[in-house]
Amino acid sequence: MRTKPLSDQVALVTGGGTGIGRAFTEALGVAGVKVVIASRREEVVSHTAHELNLKFGAERVLPYAFDIRERRQINALVGHVIEQHGTLDILVNNSGLAVPETVDQITETGWDKVITTQVWQFLRR
Repeated sequence: MRTKPLSDQVALVTGGGTGIGRAFTEALGVAGVKVVIASRREEVVSHTAHELNLKFGAERVLPYAFDIRERRQINALVGHVIEQHGTLDILVNNSGLAVPETVDQITETGWDKVITTQVWQFLRR
C-alpha cells in the first residue's frame, strides 16, 4: 500500500475548534495536512481557523459549521470536503458536548442533549 505524503492529505476534525479537537487540528496543520474543522458554532471554528492559519503562515485550516446530530448535515459536510479537496484521507471524530450542570443536578433535557450528541456518532457507523 502506498501512502501520500501528509502535505497532500486532507483531514476532517469534528469538534476541531476547541480543546482536544483543536490540538489535533494544530498537530495535523504543523505536519502540513489541510484540515477542515467542523462544529456547531461557526464563530468558534472560524476563529480557530484564522488563528492557526496565521500561525502556519498558510491557509491549512478551513472552518465548516454543522451539527453532527443531523444526518443530512453530515452527508453535506463529507460531500463538501470531497468536492472542494478531491479527497478525505484522515477523520478525527472528536465531536462531543457537555452541559454546564453538575451530575447531581443535570436536567433530563441536558442529559438527553449530551447522550444524543455522543451516542449519535456511534449509531451512524
